[in-house]
Amino acid sequence: MFDVASDRYQEASELAFHLPGHPETFSLNLSGRSNQYDLWPQFLERGRVGDSVVVVVDDVAGTHPTIAILTPHFATVTEGPQVALTRAGGLVKYLRVWRLDGWRGTWPRTGLRSRT
Repeated sequence: MFDVASDRYQEASELAFHLPGHPETFSLNLSGRSNQYDLWPQFLERGRVGDSVVVVVDDVAGTHPTIAILTPHFATVTEGPQVALTRAGGLVKYLRVWRLDGWRGTWPRTGLRSRT
């Protein structure tokens, strides 16, 4: 089992709506602004040491800054597939799926979501 997250509420809410079973999702907001997700429990509060999280972020050249910030807090980080986000048959943008395994129980001190 793994948790699902994105750095922005837009993608987090889309994931919660479209994934089978409508799983709880987390908006990490490490590089974004405050939003409704700030009022709900966060990965830092729900996660347990050793947990895995699948993070969906914009596809960029190299490693997305959010993934770079999170990397020291997980045992392994694996780049997954590129996914096309479409609307009405047209391409909106490309996203990248990352799998972060083995949460160490620590969290970044940078960004809006830091609570440690």
